[in-house]
Amino acid sequence: MKHLLFLLLAGAVLVTPRTARACDVCGCSGGGGYFGILPQFQRHFFGMRWQERVLDSYSPASSLDPASNAHSIFRTLDLWGRWYPLRRVQVLAFVPVHFFQQTENEVLTSTRGLGDATLLANYSVFNTGDSVSRTWKHSLQIGCGIQLPTGKFRLTDSDGVRYHANLQPGTGSTDALINIVYTLRRGSVGMQFDAQTRVNTENPDRYRFGHRQNAAVRLFWWKNLGRRVSILPRAGVTLDAAQRDVWYGSEQKETGGYAAFADLGMDVYLGNLAIGAGYQTPLQYHLGNGNVTPKGNLAVSATWAFGRKKAMMMPAVPVFRNVQAVKN
Repeated sequence: MKHLLFLLLAGAVLVTPRTARACDVCGCSGGGGYFGILPQFQRHFFGMRWQERVLDSYSPASSLDPASNAHSIFRTLDLWGRWYPLRRVQVLAFVPVHFFQQTENEVLTSTRGLGDATLLANYSVFNTGDSVSRTWKHSLQIGCGIQLPTGKFRLTDSDGVRYHANLQPGTGSTDALINIVYTLRRGSVGMQFDAQTRVNTENPDRYRFGHRQNAAVRLFWWKNLGRRVSILPRAGVTLDAAQRDVWYGSEQKETGGYAAFADLGMDVYLGNLAIGAGYQTPLQYHLGNGNVTPKGNLAVSATWAFGRKKAMMMPAVPVFRNVQAVKN
């Protein structure tokens, strides 16, 4: 009962005259997050998730610099978990560690470090998944959360020049999250719709990343292969939209935009262990004023469920993470 991979794309920013033009449209730690379907058969879990996003970007020439091209790979290892303090309430925590690299005009730059931690609480409005009298079973969850500025956002190179914002592990801002997830199922086949709004605040450098809106529709199929083995194939479409970033009150034209993705994935359940993998490919996009090209996104994960079992609808839980995806 799990779902994977929601990705987001958009741009980054500058905080010094030198960084203010170069590749301010690439992806990094300041993106939104994603939802997903998680196992509901036990109260708590902890796990790890590895994500990798690949982007190509172009920075047009300015009065200070010539045009440039960049190839970026953003990798993130998430440590995450879920805890049920109350029957209808779940609390999720996410701690990312980022590994970024960018090749711009044949010059390779790499950064790494702890990202911004996220804490999210979801409330189950209704859930008919354990009703034996209903053919169609559904659930609705609403939630809110906060992302804390735990990651560094002022890393510099050996000359003391600050790296581009898209290569910083953190954002420097405290941001608010609101989400909703609806799941409908008949037998072993179901559909999930989720949506999220992220409200960003200004960081100490007077930079505010654009507010984001994300939505997704996914179909899934549940199949038991044995007493302790089950699979959950899934397919869907996701949409991510972002407003432009604002720096000292001025909109940054090379940021913001939208991207639609098709994603395919599979989760395998072996008793309390869940292993998943998924891939996302772009369908249509306009990012960073048309200067960013997403090349695809890959994610693999493993979670271990523990605690007292609870009878609830298979898939119904939203998953959010500061998936670093893209800053805008």
